[in-house]
Amino acid sequence: MKFSEVVEQLMAGKPVIRQSDRTDDQTTEPFIRYSELWDTFLVVRNDGNTVDVPSINFNGEMLYADDWIVGTFHPVTGVCSYENS
Repeated sequence: MKFSEVVEQLMAGKPVIRQSDRTDDQTTEPFIRYSELWDTFLVVRNDGNTVDVPSINFNGEMLYADDWIVGTFHPVTGVCSYENS
């Protein structure tokens, strides 16, 4: 999917990731999601740490990439599963 197709899903709180960022161990994948409660973006890095950022800067390569995947975030366990991988 192109980024323009996942923007609404991202703003609805679903995690998004690029296919090129996926690994065999899918428990440590980086992803981005928006938290409406805190009005901030949450970036989960490869090491599992979460960084709260008020805005995200996307470069041209990220905006025009067509390998974005929308996921479902489990709020209790913190595990993501991907719908269209």
